[in-house]
Amino acid sequence: MTLQAPTIDERVDAIATEVIRPQAADIDASGAFLRAALASLRSEGLLGLISAPEVSGLGADAAAAARVVERVARECASAAIVLCMHYAVTAVIEVHGPAQVRERIAGGGHLSTLAFSEVGSRARFWAPMGIAEESGGGIALTARKSWLTSAAEADSYAWSSRPMAAEGLSTLWLVPATATGLQVKDSFDGLGLRGNGSTRSRRGPGGRDARRRWSRLRRDDGHGPPGLPPSARLEHLDQSLAEQPLARANLGAMRVTADAARALWTAALDAAAEGSAAAVMAPTTEVPYDLTGRAVTGPPLFVNPMTPPDAPLVLGAVAYEPRVVTIWEGVKAWLGDRGLPFDYVLCSNYERLVESLLAEQVHAVAMRDTDCDLASVVVARPDSDVRAVADLRGRTLAVGALDSPQATLIPLSLVRASGLSPGIDVTVRHFDVLAGKHGDHVGGEREAALALMRGEVDAACMIEGNHDLFRAEGVLPPDSRVVARTAAFDHCNFTVTDAAPRDKIERFHGLLLSMSHDDPEVRPLLDLEGLRAWRPGRARGQRRSSRRSTRPASTTAAGAVTETAYRY
Repeated sequence: MTLQAPTIDERVDAIATEVIRPQAADIDASGAFLRAALASLRSEGLLGLISAPEVSGLGADAAAAARVVERVARECASAAIVLCMHYAVTAVIEVHGPAQVRERIAGGGHLSTLAFSEVGSRARFWAPMGIAEESGGGIALTARKSWLTSAAEADSYAWSSRPMAAEGLSTLWLVPATATGLQVKDSFDGLGLRGNGSTRSRRGPGGRDARRRWSRLRRDDGHGPPGLPPSARLEHLDQSLAEQPLARANLGAMRVTADAARALWTAALDAAAEGSAAAVMAPTTEVPYDLTGRAVTGPPLFVNPMTPPDAPLVLGAVAYEPRVVTIWEGVKAWLGDRGLPFDYVLCSNYERLVESLLAEQVHAVAMRDTDCDLASVVVARPDSDVRAVADLRGRTLAVGALDSPQATLIPLSLVRASGLSPGIDVTVRHFDVLAGKHGDHVGGEREAALALMRGEVDAACMIEGNHDLFRAEGVLPPDSRVVARTAAFDHCNFTVTDAAPRDKIERFHGLLLSMSHDDPEVRPLLDLEGLRAWRPGRARGQRRSSRRSTRPASTTAAGAVTETAYRY
């Protein structure tokens, strides 16, 4: 029997679960640097994750690094920021750094970090105050750096200074931790991220160590505003933060920024790797910020008695891919040209979007033609002896993400209806790609299909349309066998509450239904959204799928997810 080596994601998950999670609370309480976590990451070669194979690195790309940072961040933000800074510097070292440093990073023996922020420039770290001067045949760097992650633990720093003579805002240098005159001052004792080894200030080397100049930085980078806990109260007013419109809007702005970043980074990295432009935009009016602030602090999302009559109709949506922004920017402009003020707010997951609606009576308004009368299938390999769901007893079934209706919930209900108990009579293997998107992302189903063809599972679940797609792509063979097919169900609807402005909803509904695929102005939007026509909304198809999708043990009766492994 040949055992497969754990994937990078599996190795990271093991470290995050077994090493980082148990120590996270103590590290945050004590402020101790997370050396045990770092040692485990070193031993698995993860400090050399994006180092090239030619120097014995793992050769992974930026998307893999982002996934590692994200997974670690679920357990300990301090560990995540240490890794994030290290990977950021490693990416530059791989292009411009000396071979010996690259080799040490690849071997896990070298930790690097950024030395950008300074007393004086502070958050505007792209415009440093520190200087670089020719001195005795070398370069003398002088600066008061602040908030250096891993400051006393790093082996080198990507150190920014003003240019010595050239145009531009800064020059970047590789400075070893052993450089003459380098001093660590104080230690970080703030709120949160207490184990990242940050320092309040760091004075420049001031010596004559000549260092290779890498590249000139010309990038602006933002710095997020501070936030307050939603439960905070203003004692002199006897009001909560949630009752303060300005504070609520500020928190909403933070959440919009965070959710948009979380939702879009994977596809944006893919677009960059393909050399295509991926425009990332965010809502520009104050209304979405206040609405998202309501989602953060508790008040109903779509109810605001102070909204003026000319305020836009605001749509909540999930940013499952960057094209979602393109779609709704186009719809916003199209509706605006026809006299309906419209805006949108994007969430990174359906839970955040739906929670604000659960207390209200909701109604279906419109839906895509491609969301009507769908079906899911259970698929086996052509040479498999699995001919029916009952044949899966004692075997392994691949499904999509935990929250995917079409690739997990509805097919598993079909398994139950066939007399098998998932997890007992049949082993269920989840492929949780972008959990929180409720199956909008095809990745989980694709991974399930690939596992089927690798022989790791005996059957796989997917929506019927993706079965056709995977056969056309060659992921599955043309003669892959459909073992079972669910009854028809509907997928998505535009949903409104009783409190929504009726006149604007009726206008919105009418304009949607008037969109024609023959109209060259709207055809690109419809194609991006995957439909040819909007249809009146209906709940019948959702009720069918709801009856079929028996509530799993990982959810409450109200629909809240209780599975501890579920992250979104």
